[in-house]
Amino acid sequence: MPIKQGLRTPFLKDQSGAVTVDWVVLTAAVSGFGLTSASLVSGGVGALATDIQSALSGATVVALEFVENPNSDLDLSSAMGYANQTFYFFTPAGVTNWYNGNVKNLSDADLMVALEQRRANMESELAMGPNDAPSYGEPWGHTDMYNLTRWEAAYRGLI
Repeated sequence: MPIKQGLRTPFLKDQSGAVTVDWVVLTAAVSGFGLTSASLVSGGVGALATDIQSALSGATVVALEFVENPNSDLDLSSAMGYANQTFYFFTPAGVTNWYNGNVKNLSDADLMVALEQRRANMESELAMGPNDAPSYGEPWGHTDMYNLTRWEAAYRGLI
């Protein structure tokens, strides 16, 4: 049955579905561009993933510490630099007397042994607290002895 001329013209001029058709066409175009892009880069992405996997599987983890110069608090500018340090127990005259009698004349090997012994004494007395430390009634004397010995070792370039 043929369609009458009067019914065909309004149907062809009707705009009620045009927006839907536009969105369908745009969505198809964007999807096409996406699939094309994915197919173009997929080979490179796969190769990159393989490179990353092989680099990470052969890597080892290393712990990094940012350690400042352990002697940065020491004045090593002169042979008398030990007198410019901060002392907790000794008086200035006591520092010089103890340094001259107990540190200055030690050999390098003896100085390193003394350094470790004084470190151990200082740490054990600091752990006890000021009221229980046996040597000076407070642990700061061993701290000063350790620091004077450490200064000499640093001054000689041993640490």
